[in-house]
Amino acid sequence: MQGPKHHDAITNHITILRLPLGTGNDGTDGHKIEETIELLRGGLVFANERAVRIYPEKEPSEADILASADGKNPAKYGDPDFLPPWYAFNIASLGLDAYVVHMTNTVKKKLPGNFYHLCVPLSGFTYDKVFPLGNAKIEMFGKDNVKTDEINMPFTLMAFGASGYRVYGGGHKVLPDENNFCLAPKISLWNLIKENHRFVDGSFKGTPIASLHTVEKIRLSYDKSILMQCDGETVMLTPAHFPLIIELTDPCLRVLKPVSL
Repeated sequence: MQGPKHHDAITNHITILRLPLGTGNDGTDGHKIEETIELLRGGLVFANERAVRIYPEKEPSEADILASADGKNPAKYGDPDFLPPWYAFNIASLGLDAYVVHMTNTVKKKLPGNFYHLCVPLSGFTYDKVFPLGNAKIEMFGKDNVKTDEINMPFTLMAFGASGYRVYGGGHKVLPDENNFCLAPKISLWNLIKENHRFVDGSFKGTPIASLHTVEKIRLSYDKSILMQCDGETVMLTPAHFPLIIELTDPCLRVLKPVSL
């Protein structure tokens, strides 16, 4: 936000009512219009909520991005004008989920309808071939920029939410509790097909499939190209984008929220 006037306008004079009008209805309070209206009847409050901000620690040049893109064309996987810093008001994710979003968006351009659930299993067959897993260093930070953990491993999926209890993809509970960061290590194709339902109902919690954490920020180093999605908009990251910072903003987005939530 550029200065105190803009900050005041966004936090005090612009209010957003979140309605389910998209494919996955990410970030809505109800996943159907009828459900949302019913929630609104129970009383409303204004609430300032946080967002997720993502940016390279050192912004790369276009030449550096293309040189490290493993022969891929970044424009194929997202809008070239979708530039950092990137923001998500629900969930930003990297890896397989972002690939599913890319496939869904690609199909939607040619055929109307909700293809998300079809693209989930299909993506598992091709993801590792199109985007081979690399080596990741994930540094986690809590309040006051205190480093709380570090994990070094390849991963299939990571999701960073503006808070816990977040869903996406038509109700998939990737953040089923108060934790706002989910990390899934490398998952074999067979396990991906067998255990995918756990990311729908949140039952992966407490299993080796994925771990949940509470973070204010992560610093991600990665040595391959990978897809990222921010509330349904994709961008291809290359090694030139890393280290990458993913962090929570201060409370800034004023929303109209049911008292019950």
